[in-house]
Amino acid sequence: MPHLVEIGWPIYMRPVADPPLEFPNRDQLMLRDNLTVVRVGAIYTVERDEGGGSRTVATSYAVPLPAPIKVNSRYGYRTDPVTGKKGALHAGIDFAARTGTPVFSCTRGTVYRVDQAGVGSGVNNGNCVIVNDGEGKLWYYMHLSRVLVRKGEAIRPGAQLGLSGATGKVSGPHLHVQIVDANGQKSYDPWPLLAGVIEAANRRAGAQV
Repeated sequence: MPHLVEIGWPIYMRPVADPPLEFPNRDQLMLRDNLTVVRVGAIYTVERDEGGGSRTVATSYAVPLPAPIKVNSRYGYRTDPVTGKKGALHAGIDFAARTGTPVFSCTRGTVYRVDQAGVGSGVNNGNCVIVNDGEGKLWYYMHLSRVLVRKGEAIRPGAQLGLSGATGKVSGPHLHVQIVDANGQKSYDPWPLLAGVIEAANRRAGAQV
């Protein structure tokens, strides 16, 4: 199930293995055959009717911040705002976020690593939470003012990881979200995976990206 276009935007879904996830406060959006699409906050799930009950078979990615969500800088080459170097690869997305804004995991997975500002990778990343999504990708949430999870902790979509800030190599407070492969060799643009849920969240909040 790669995406759901019926909701209005391409919202990418990820299959869910047993056991099923439990989500409270469900809002039913669509029923097709034996599949029901529901919204839980800013997360979308697909449930399959199995006769005696329903089972969650897929979930969308979640928004990284409360709506309205604004993008300051997208993935791609740019002039580095700190060093002034031209043609530097910006290997993620910068989201506008005042210090202290809740930061959420976009995916389920496990906390792979937590960087501390000023130490090792934390010199650049600041306080950073890295989530292994179990599908060969590591999700970085950088420059946090506070971390609220521990290494090895199981994470579900929408779980709070910490609070945004301006730690590490930054020109001001924001949230940087970055995706790399498990070997740390290749980066991916997060926007195609997150655009649908961000646009949906902003639409409900009456805002634009």
